[in-house]
Amino acid sequence: FQMAGIFARERIVPSEKKNSVGANFKMMWRNKPFRQLLISGILGFPRNITLLVAIPMVTYYFASKDPGKVTMYIALIGGGLFIGMFGATGMVPKLLDRFSKKSLYNFGNLVEILPNLSIFVLFLISTKVQGGLTNVALLIPVMAMFAIKGICLGLFNALQTTMIADAVDYEDYTHHVRPDGVFFSGQTFTIKIGTGIANAVYGFICAAVLFSGQNVEALQDLINHALIPRDLMVKGSTAVVHVMEKTSVSGELVTASLTAGNLYNFFFAMFFAVSIIPAIGNVLAVIPTWKYALDRETYEKILVELQERRRTEGKLAEAE
Repeated sequence: FQMAGIFARERIVPSEKKNSVGANFKMMWRNKPFRQLLISGILGFPRNITLLVAIPMVTYYFASKDPGKVTMYIALIGGGLFIGMFGATGMVPKLLDRFSKKSLYNFGNLVEILPNLSIFVLFLISTKVQGGLTNVALLIPVMAMFAIKGICLGLFNALQTTMIADAVDYEDYTHHVRPDGVFFSGQTFTIKIGTGIANAVYGFICAAVLFSGQNVEALQDLINHALIPRDLMVKGSTAVVHVMEKTSVSGELVTASLTAGNLYNFFFAMFFAVSIIPAIGNVLAVIPTWKYALDRETYEKILVELQERRRTEGKLAEAE
């Protein structure tokens, strides 16, 4: 991508041919660089779970539904994530002066494994510490790990976009067609399907630890009674820490009880979902791009050929 002045002239001759949806899918699949990116994006779906889990994790674990603390912890944890993401996005052009897109893409995915695993380890350590992860000694490294996750996410987002643009050039070079709209729609498709899979996986995790329905209501009721869930959780404990009683719309008495083990399972599942599962996704995401088809040397040769072709086509168009 390059900034162009208001008097710049488009040298690419638009194609008059219109493809069917089926033809567009065939085009995407035959383009090896784009196919690798498409598969990598889908396999890397677990990174989307982080944003799904972030709000309930902050609400129930860190802030215990205190609005002021919710805002504070979102700023502390989410702020680092987004600052890292936007900062990394801005650094990508400079980094590409020294490293190839393939190397940065794979490196960013693999480096993200470290903060993901570290967050889970910090959670396990926090179960033995007063205040858990709200303890400053643990909160600061957690913030740092989320900031690193943000940097890796920023690298992924920026590089995926530029590499898809390269795949468009590759298609232009090999088949004389520029499917910009088709390929970037494919990027949107991978994001949506990845988010859908992430929702399904997180839903399965919640179901596995019974974090749904009356149990969530009981957790909220526990907090309403000025109790802090993270201070009551004990792995494997069957001790009842709270009983919720309420009258349903039909007038029936509804009860739900929570044990210390239930609370541990709820938060274990949240941190597992935000750390271990994304780490697995990081590994899966680099499998298709480990031997990425469009290296820097090949792409530079393609650009030279395309520029010459456009000059020739431009001259022919002017002659007509």
